[in-house]
Amino acid sequence: MAKHKELKHVLESFFLKNKNKGKPFMKRRFKEFGAPKRSLNRWLKMLYEGKSLSRKVGSGRIPKIATKETIKKLNKYFNHKSGVSQRKFANKVGCSQSYVNRLLKKKTNISCYKKTKQPKMTIQQQEDAKSKCDILRKKYRNVDFILDDESYFTLSHTTLSGNDRFYSSDLNLTSHSVKYDFKMKFEPKILLWIAISLRGISKPYIAQRGITINQEIYRDHCLKSRLLPMIKDLYLDEKYIFWPDKASAHYAVSVTKFLNDNNIKFVQKEDNPTSIPQARSIEDFWAHLKQQVYKNDWSAKTIEQLEERIKSRLKIIDTDFVLNLASQTHKRILEIATHGIQYNKN
Repeated sequence: MAKHKELKHVLESFFLKNKNKGKPFMKRRFKEFGAPKRSLNRWLKMLYEGKSLSRKVGSGRIPKIATKETIKKLNKYFNHKSGVSQRKFANKVGCSQSYVNRLLKKKTNISCYKKTKQPKMTIQQQEDAKSKCDILRKKYRNVDFILDDESYFTLSHTTLSGNDRFYSSDLNLTSHSVKYDFKMKFEPKILLWIAISLRGISKPYIAQRGITINQEIYRDHCLKSRLLPMIKDLYLDEKYIFWPDKASAHYAVSVTKFLNDNNIKFVQKEDNPTSIPQARSIEDFWAHLKQQVYKNDWSAKTIEQLEERIKSRLKIIDTDFVLNLASQTHKRILEIATHGIQYNKN
């Protein structure tokens, strides 16, 4: 009835101005206005009887399940909760799960969201993050941040949104490669390190055979062979600060010695906040790159094939997208320095 509210108002106004022109004329014009066929005669009858087409408050079928009390319980049961079941609530009120889903959509403003993974932080860590971001903001407001990080790539990556679901009209006709997520117990992986800044991207460091970052690999293969040339090429004016994360290998004695010996300006460990991926835009770079590598549920059969795929995606990655990410670092630091850690607002 609600969807015809405006139409009814138009029809009532037209009827009052033209009611002396006869029922056939009125019926023909009502059809032209778009009045539904099965309601047309009833509406005309009501108008000729002097009744209004507007629905009276409280009229209509009395709800048996979707009562005010049930909607109140629905809000209390679901709003701002996780781990709650539509099926269990349906059993409580005596209806189907699909009806509960429909009530949530039509009778409440509650929506379902996917949880966002965030590092667990104590109150003290959150306060430290805010104060240390304020230090970063004040100390380095006039220079570019160079961010580096490493990530691991496996042969397949079903944890990406959409890659852990499949569609089928007949499960018997769906291939095993689509239905099942085959995992090796110790799946081979590739290590990729890279650095980004407002002025460009470093050469990547790619390592196979399950290598993990230690101080020697980080110093020799990442900093000496790739970060240092990047700085010399892009920052002759020295308007930069290198901001590694707080991993132990990144602040090992041999690493900090290399940085100091080569006059590489970096964020001191005591000034570096712990676990704030919200401020480090390179985290978004990894998400974007992995989406491209594993696009359309792509997977590699060999570690060599995976390495070639990563290299090919890096070659065509949108440089403007990466530079834009790097340009957000100051803004993100300011946000945390001003408001503290803000978890997903949506």
